[in-house]
Amino acid sequence: MHHPKILEKFGLTQLRLREIFTAETDSADIAIRKRFEERIQDRIDQGVRICAENATLYQAVDMAWDSPPIQKETIPLLLWAQGKIKKEALRSRIEGTPLEQELIKKKADGTISIDIPRLHEMSITLVRSYVTRRLAAQTSRFANLWPYFRYEPRGVEAVSKLKADALSQRMDILVDAYNIRHLGTQLARDQLLYARSVAFPRSSWDCVEGWRAKDLNVEGGEIEVESYVIREGVEFVNPKPSQVYWDLSAPLPNINTDTGPSWIGYWGIVKYGDLLDGKYWNTDKLSIGASWAELVSKFQDFFTYYFDPKILQWPGSRSDPTLGNNREANIGTYAATDKDCGVLLVQHFEKINPKQEGICDYDCDIWLRFSVAGDGTVVGAEAMPSIPACYGGMNENDQRVVNMSMAMELLAYQDQLSNLASHMLGQLRLGLLQLWLIDKDSLEPDIRTYFEDGMKRKDFWVDPQALFYSSSKLKELGIMDPSQAFRVVQANLSNTIENCFNGITRLLNLCDRLMILSPNELGQPAPREISATEVQEISNTTTSIQTFVSDGIDEQRAAMKKLLYQALICRSKSVLRVPALNRYSLETLTKAGFSPADTANIDDGKIIPINTTIVGDVGTLIYEYVFDSRDGAERTPNAAVSQTITQLVQFLTSNEVVARAMGKRRLFELVNEAVRLSGSGVDFKLTMDEGEDGEIGAAELEQVVEQLAMTMQGMDARLSALDGGGAPAGGPPPPGGPPPGGPPPGLPPGSPTPEDLGLPPDAEAEVNAAVLSLGADPSQV
Repeated sequence: MHHPKILEKFGLTQLRLREIFTAETDSADIAIRKRFEERIQDRIDQGVRICAENATLYQAVDMAWDSPPIQKETIPLLLWAQGKIKKEALRSRIEGTPLEQELIKKKADGTISIDIPRLHEMSITLVRSYVTRRLAAQTSRFANLWPYFRYEPRGVEAVSKLKADALSQRMDILVDAYNIRHLGTQLARDQLLYARSVAFPRSSWDCVEGWRAKDLNVEGGEIEVESYVIREGVEFVNPKPSQVYWDLSAPLPNINTDTGPSWIGYWGIVKYGDLLDGKYWNTDKLSIGASWAELVSKFQDFFTYYFDPKILQWPGSRSDPTLGNNREANIGTYAATDKDCGVLLVQHFEKINPKQEGICDYDCDIWLRFSVAGDGTVVGAEAMPSIPACYGGMNENDQRVVNMSMAMELLAYQDQLSNLASHMLGQLRLGLLQLWLIDKDSLEPDIRTYFEDGMKRKDFWVDPQALFYSSSKLKELGIMDPSQAFRVVQANLSNTIENCFNGITRLLNLCDRLMILSPNELGQPAPREISATEVQEISNTTTSIQTFVSDGIDEQRAAMKKLLYQALICRSKSVLRVPALNRYSLETLTKAGFSPADTANIDDGKIIPINTTIVGDVGTLIYEYVFDSRDGAERTPNAAVSQTITQLVQFLTSNEVVARAMGKRRLFELVNEAVRLSGSGVDFKLTMDEGEDGEIGAAELEQVVEQLAMTMQGMDARLSALDGGGAPAGGPPPPGGPPPGGPPPGLPPGSPTPEDLGLPPDAEAEVNAAVLSLGADPSQV
């Protein structure tokens, strides 16, 4: 974690980086610039070439994800089939695509014909359906998580828990502002489609500010305004795996712990005019190299599939080797007239030691983000506060550059299913073919004309037709059966359709077995009656597979939690203002460095209500947190923890030796923690008087244990009711409320009264009012 104030102290600022990478005169800075640009360019050339060479599998998955009817090349073909466009228009729309050679046939007279059987092909998108099912199983784990990221403290005291709760709430504001919930679904889908996904921060920190009025109700005079932060945080970018490169000397997953690659990046092609907005440097010195033009030409299928052909145009050859980047092999420089031409834009992250590189006196390894355009010209640079990327992978081998994904394994099955379905449609089309055998010698000319005209009008199946023939004439010709003079020949498809469906069913069963999918996981009923043991085995297998798939997602989430936390601590400009998740005392709030936003109804020593807004400085959140994967499906609800503590207290107090050894203080802490985590809204806290001995004497042991046992039993009953386990023990209160001085409603008979617990006599009314404010029924809490 690198704070900008510390970097500024040692001279590592964005102004200093711009000074280096815009240097042109002979100086130490120009030497640093040349060294960096040459090294970065070599790594970019290597990375882009590897991406293009290994993009075939990714491109196949992308094509399989889209069924033919929604592919842009097929739309003109469907329009022609519907009679909405003519052949000439169809040819002009698919000109230059592989479909032109496949479908358009030239006749001898110069006219064109369309290969009609192509319209009867059918594609079954098996990849989409299977990936969607497993994606739904994963995203459902996080759909109802609030907050989206929960930070666990390493400490167990109240101050540590308060800081963790405040950080979790602040991070949830950031998640909503930058749509990270949606991003999580996209990252999980990419892991199923491509076996990996890598999320990059678009910048070190994004901050959008605006103006607002201090008081809109001021009468007369000028309204005073103030600046405020509309939103701030980290915006993530999720490039395709075919556009991500990294240092192959280290495993890519180790980028999450900053122990892996020393450089990584992603690239794309944008319009040159997009760089002329004033955010980038050196835009008048960009050039295009011969090596890049050769690469695009060599992998033309890859570039034309993922990029608009309009931006795959480069400036003309008019460069002077002494200009720009001093590239000997550049073939063109960008000018103001080339705004619509494409330019390679790369976000390159590299871990360096600024002091060893001669940049400044900061003697620690730090990640720098370089924006590189054209033929290796650095057009932007900044220091990153944390790791440069967050990796997530599913069943990947770290020793390989490209791994098979779930979608890639499904490609073969999808092709075979599409072939079977297309064959079935072809057979159905063949079944529509009819051959009318008409004996012209045995039928009268007018009858033959009648048949010919009827076939042209296609009206034989519309109205009943009468056909008159001369039996004597047929007998003279030796024809005893009139149907021999007129016969229709049609293909017999009685078994073809059934065989195709049987083949599809067997192929899907094979696919389910090899992909370790069960009909139950796919939402299908079992094909036969199965035993309880089989049900349990299917459930265990499905759970283990889903847990295995989720490992990569949880690993990436943990890295994102770390990156977001360190960026927030280093770059946040606004005051921390969040609601507290749980109930804490004002003393705990003060020790943690916070204060309640409204102190009107809060007294010293009083427990603050749930969701009380607290304010403070982001710097107070600097603490040791646990960035682990126990934040998804394994996140334990607070109510479940409270119930576990309740049962633990009952067990501990059942043993006299253990209870006396623990003492009042530890027992009271457990009870208070159970109440706090229950979320019931009860203002309840056991405390010790000043100077009170924490030991439990033999005389009072029985009384203390009995009271604690009854209290925890009541707490257990309340938690069961809140969790939907039925009404609390004791049943509903009698009409008119409980008797004065008796136990609160819902507790077993003999439970301690508010006076016994050291609460004021009107505590019951306060509790009921608090419960009503939460929209609950006091009789059920």
